[in-house]
Amino acid sequence: EAFVARISPLGSALQYSTYLGGSGDEDGCCLALDTRGSVFVGGSTTSTNFPYVPAEDLKASVSNRQAFVVHMNVEGSAVYYAREFGGATTDICNALAVDSNSNVHAAGITYSADFPLSNACDAVFGGSSEGFYMKADTNGNLMYSTFLGGAYSDEANGVCVDAMGQVLVVGTTSSSNFPLRCPLDDLLGGSEVFMTRLSPDTNGMFMSSFYGGSTGEFAYAAVICPSAVVAVVGQTFSSDFRLYNACDSNMVGAEAFVAIWSGVDDADGDSMTDAHEILYGHNPSDARDGALDTDNDGMLNVEEWITGTDPTNNLSVFQIDSFQNDSLEINSVSGRLYTLDTCLDLIAGAWTNDPAQTVVTGTAAPISLVVTNNSPRTFYRVRVKMP
Repeated sequence: EAFVARISPLGSALQYSTYLGGSGDEDGCCLALDTRGSVFVGGSTTSTNFPYVPAEDLKASVSNRQAFVVHMNVEGSAVYYAREFGGATTDICNALAVDSNSNVHAAGITYSADFPLSNACDAVFGGSSEGFYMKADTNGNLMYSTFLGGAYSDEANGVCVDAMGQVLVVGTTSSSNFPLRCPLDDLLGGSEVFMTRLSPDTNGMFMSSFYGGSTGEFAYAAVICPSAVVAVVGQTFSSDFRLYNACDSNMVGAEAFVAIWSGVDDADGDSMTDAHEILYGHNPSDARDGALDTDNDGMLNVEEWITGTDPTNNLSVFQIDSFQNDSLEINSVSGRLYTLDTCLDLIAGAWTNDPAQTVVTGTAAPISLVVTNNSPRTFYRVRVKMP
């Protein structure tokens, strides 16, 4: 049986504990919480009577393992939905993440060529196994799903989602033809970590790369922090695994690794951090992509990095969110510097800094800029720059 248990914050009391399964074998592999604290559980089952909600998901026979996702309430006393997904062979859910809308994102491994796909960026079942990624709505209904793999064995082990709904999936591949896009590393050494960034709402793969040395690696989990820091953790067998600012540089047998792309690294000097470039499908080793306009919205990629907008979405724009007689409000990026200018004649183009407004530092939250010149037909603009 799979089980779910909740323990008090100090670890002194068991708040609830429950089985989750049917008459066969279950394996609870992963869990995630939404903003309300309700629980999402992922895993696999061989039970023909797994307690699916709705019940029509129940199968008369299960020849192999089926992946499942279960959404429970905060108290663990009720199930909102329990859905199976997969094909005719074995499917296992290895990782879950939940976005701000309580949509669930799942990643794992499938041996089923008939795994259900929806708007897939990789629809080819190529080898003995494929990694998969899927997104489901608040009722557990499929919104998007895709294979992630090539001609040999592939497995997705970790998934995370940022505040804008962009997804990073990590895992392990032995496929030299694994789908790559703007890769950090395009050479496969044995089995290797893959990192793939997806936008499931637009059927887009913005970045996909190998990462590792010449022998073999496995990635098990990843996180994206609000400051665009990306961290991946796993295992390496490679003595030439790429190290940087390492706290442990001694290779003895197999080693665990953690790789972090921080918000201050800029390998190619294009003023965009490596973590930002990885998240949005740019190449952190190629300074030319800072001068491109990926989404054709009139702003260069480096300008969108400064303003905090999405360089892959032409609807994501730097704009004034609200305006009152004495102030206007904008969303800000932490550490950026914001200045308010005014102009009475756009043809003449005589912009001046509002005398009452000093430079305001962004806080990763909405900020207000004071307006003193609110006479009729006054135009306003906000300038943002790096410190």
